[in-house]
Amino acid sequence: MTASIDMLTFNLLQHDVLVRGGFTVGNAHHDKDFVFGTALNRAYVLESDRDAGARHPMVLCSPEVMDDVKGYGESCLACFQQDGQERWFLHFLMRFSRYTHEPIYAGKVIMDDPAQRVRDFICRRLREDKGSVLEKAQWLADYWNRTVASLGVFAEVDASIEPANTSRGPTIMVRRIFGSAVSG
Repeated sequence: MTASIDMLTFNLLQHDVLVRGGFTVGNAHHDKDFVFGTALNRAYVLESDRDAGARHPMVLCSPEVMDDVKGYGESCLACFQQDGQERWFLHFLMRFSRYTHEPIYAGKVIMDDPAQRVRDFICRRLREDKGSVLEKAQWLADYWNRTVASLGVFAEVDASIEPANTSRGPTIMVRRIFGSAVSG
């Protein structure tokens, strides 16, 4: 589930779509027409709570999810960040923060264009957005600078940076989920 949320968030970020949500544990039912259950209700409350919800572009994780994550050890815990309010969220910039230019090998996704594209989006938002939307952009810029730019592979973002517009377009990661084939 974590990998699916991460991939979806990464793909949407390439199109300047910021994701906000809740990730929790519980029962849920879904079919082609309906989705309902305690997990969906708890995720909605986690994301939308006026005081403790996800005000910024993040997928907040419930304490139950984090208990499970901590049980898997440090390597799994690295996929999550804390937001300063002792709330955990999925570290959706992790692909950028762990990236190194070397070594280059067959099949390696080169992150230079996607990183530039995201930086351009954030810089544009810092210059053009207003009010609560600007607050989200400021939070995202701080998150980028703290977790990605601080490592020196990709540059910082701030409102004074003009977009480079050098990206050749989004790098979309694909995950296929295969089910059993039904013939008839």
